[in-house]
Amino acid sequence: MFGCIAYAHVPDEKRKKLDDKGVKCIFLGINDSKAYKLLNPITKKIVISRDVVFKEDSTWNWSEQSANQQQIPVLFDENEADVSNQSDQ
Repeated sequence: MFGCIAYAHVPDEKRKKLDDKGVKCIFLGINDSKAYKLLNPITKKIVISRDVVFKEDSTWNWSEQSANQQQIPVLFDENEADVSNQSDQ
């Protein structure tokens, strides 16, 4: 089912001894070469894999993911902001 959770297998050559054997992704569709197209929402990259396990009863919780991201406030000095605006013109 489109948008469900899928786990793409990570080959032995690309992982270390204690790394996960699969990566949690979102199912996007089927590629031309009989492979599945997946989105890794953490790295924001497309993964194409033939060895995939689907968890069709669950979907990615987008609001939970954004809550885990830490927002860092950026404070600008007014003089620095004016200088950067003048250099852009």
